[in-house]
Amino acid sequence: MADAAIAPHRYPAGMTVPKRRLALIHSLCRMRLAPETFVLALLEALRTVIPSERNLFDWADENGGLARYFVEGALQVAPARHYFEHFHNRSEAEFMPTFWSLRDAPMGVHGAAELAHAQFFDSDLYHEVWRPQGLHTRIEGVVRDPAGRLLGSLVLYRGPGQVPFTRGEEEALSALLPAVGRALQGGARSQAVLAHPAAGGYSLREQASLLLSADGRVIGGSSAAPLILALMRGGIDREYLGWSLTAALAATCPEMFGHPAGRAGAQREVSQLERTNGFGRFEVHSTALWMDPQDFRAELPVRQVSLRWSEPLSVTLIRGARRADATAGQLLVASELLQGRSHTEVAEALGVGTSTVVDQLRKLYASMGVNNVQDLRRVLVAAGRGA
Repeated sequence: MADAAIAPHRYPAGMTVPKRRLALIHSLCRMRLAPETFVLALLEALRTVIPSERNLFDWADENGGLARYFVEGALQVAPARHYFEHFHNRSEAEFMPTFWSLRDAPMGVHGAAELAHAQFFDSDLYHEVWRPQGLHTRIEGVVRDPAGRLLGSLVLYRGPGQVPFTRGEEEALSALLPAVGRALQGGARSQAVLAHPAAGGYSLREQASLLLSADGRVIGGSSAAPLILALMRGGIDREYLGWSLTAALAATCPEMFGHPAGRAGAQREVSQLERTNGFGRFEVHSTALWMDPQDFRAELPVRQVSLRWSEPLSVTLIRGARRADATAGQLLVASELLQGRSHTEVAEALGVGTSTVVDQLRKLYASMGVNNVQDLRRVLVAAGRGA
């Protein structure tokens, strides 16, 4: 049976994006991932369909306001903070729909042409927020659940000198929005799913370090640290962006460095901690640096803090399947089998015949050069990690 039997979807005529990769994203939307895990995999997969510099997802709160967000790449706190202090839901309305206005906006795409004018490119918003982050143009999809409740917005950015988004790419994003809304709603309902059961663990994605002074202040660190700390809290929000890195560390790891009010304090007895959420597993290790007391000065670092972010292994597996050129049907079958389900259970979960599952699995094994689920996991993880 064809892959379409597992991931049926029709796309607008004349779309100039790779339909096979769009079908993979529809399969991703059916995998019952936790919302944060889904967003990690979705933003990355979208760049293989609609090339972009970086992608972002905003979560809406119950009132239609911006609750939190995740953005690919390093978190540039200064321009992000400046945006919220001076433009968010205020003067940005001169150039684009504000996030608050999305409450009443129908599900659909705000196109790149809305910002392609001199007034926007001459604005403070562009020069003080967009350009410092390497952003020049965007398309934004308004995401709603099947009942019409606003879930958030999906934003794809391109940088200066890159070609504008096309009408076909806007149509492709629009075609995906209903499936994205269903996936976010379904993942939020499934409290049992954090790291997708298909994963069985986590895979290192990013690490960073911070240097602390004797009074607990951060006096140096890696560019990845702000994002890792934000994701430990469940995403980036306006409160977090208002903190210094010292306050962010104290508020995120109060048992080690401070308390929820965000005030730094002396190192506590706890020297390591681990947390998990939909974004993955986070490990924090604090190590005292050797120092001759005769050379002590207030601005010298006395402690190093190591931060490790490991993504849900499901994200690694999805990346590996995409790199291995698996079809949409093969991706769905693999995700179910890697949860330990039998062929019959996979067929029931996907609503297809057992023969379809067997056929998809046979083709996937052949293309991967494996003959069992354990070897399939190993090969997909290696591909996802870039090995």
